[in-house]
Amino acid sequence: HLGIELRDLPILILAETPNLLAEDHRRIATAFDAAGGVDFLVIDTLAQSMPGGNESSSEDMGRVIARCRALHHATGAMVLLVHHAGKDATRGARGWSGLRAACDLEIEIVRDGGAREAIVTKLKDGEDGARFGFELRTVMLDGDETSCVAVPREGALLRQPGRERPMGAQEIRVVDLLIAMGGSSRKADLVEAAGKEPATSDDARTPSRRREDARRAIKSLARRGAITCDTGGFITNRTETIANA
Repeated sequence: HLGIELRDLPILILAETPNLLAEDHRRIATAFDAAGGVDFLVIDTLAQSMPGGNESSSEDMGRVIARCRALHHATGAMVLLVHHAGKDATRGARGWSGLRAACDLEIEIVRDGGAREAIVTKLKDGEDGARFGFELRTVMLDGDETSCVAVPREGALLRQPGRERPMGAQEIRVVDLLIAMGGSSRKADLVEAAGKEPATSDDARTPSRRREDARRAIKSLARRGAITCDTGGFITNRTETIANA
C-alpha cells in the first residue's frame, strides 16, 4: 500500500517518498492508475527518493534516472525531480555532472529576499532563457494549517545588471580569465582557456568539467549583465561597470 491520498484539488499524494533505487516502478504506476491516473509527477526531493544512494555516483544516479523514465513511459506523466544546487550555484545541481545532460528540461529557482524567479536553463529541442518572476503567499487551509501559493510578480525580474548578488567561485574564475585575456574574448577561446587551467590541491576537476563549469558561469554572468555575449560568440567584461553603477 503506497498511501495515496486524494485531496479536494486534483492532486494525488504519496504519503511516503518511494525509494527509486529499489522500488518497482510498475507498482507505483499501478497505484496512480487505480487512483485515476496522473499527468504530472513531482518527486520532492531527489535526495529523499534515493536513501543511502550517492548523488555523485553515475551508477546510483543512472538507476534513478532510468526509474524516472520508466515511470514516464508507464504513466504518460512528465516526471519532475526537485533537487538542490551545491555551495557554488554557478555549477548547477549538486552531485553527478551527467544529471543535467540526462534531463529534457531544467528550471532554476533563485531568490532575492521575498522575490523569486524561475529561469529555464535548459530546454531540449527548444530555446532556453525564459524567466518568470513570482512570490510566495501564505494561505490558510483547514484548521490552523497553512501553505503557500506562487503568485506572479510584476516589475523587474531578478538577475538584472547592477544587482548586488556576489559572484560564485566559477564566475570569478571566468571573469579573472577574461581580464587576463584583455577584457574580451571569443566564447570558445574562453571556455578552452578554462579547460587548460592547471589542477590544484583544492580543485582536481577534469578539463572537460572545467569547460562545462565555464559555460555555466558564462551563461549566469550574461544573464546578470556582468558580461555581454554577442550573436557571434564574442564576450566582453562589464563587471567594473556594474560595480561602479
